[in-house]
Amino acid sequence: MQKVIFIVEDAFVANARDITRVLDPDSGGAETFQVPLSSDGQPPVTHWAAGLELSEGLLTILKTYTASEFKVYLDNLAAERGREPIAEVTAFPDHIRIYDDGRSHWEVFAVESLQRVILD
Repeated sequence: MQKVIFIVEDAFVANARDITRVLDPDSGGAETFQVPLSSDGQPPVTHWAAGLELSEGLLTILKTYTASEFKVYLDNLAAERGREPIAEVTAFPDHIRIYDDGRSHWEVFAVESLQRVILD
């Protein structure tokens, strides 16, 4: 297992959460991407972050599959796990960034020029 940090654009966070609901159904996958971010740490939120432990195989899939290949993979996984399939895959791979190089979330935020937003 490898620690991975994801950054997803706000417009695609709902789809990213749907995807992680299938990928990680037993540990709150639908609750992934709970760290709100913006360039100045103030609303509006422009991005969301999440940290996950992933197998090397899944990480390879996320980094190499096209959107259509990933959709087929997710559909098969959803059926295997008794989950609803996802209508479309819009967040992956074009609107999410994956950091698997051991950086801390703070280092990733700095690279992305993002700061955590404190929501009321």
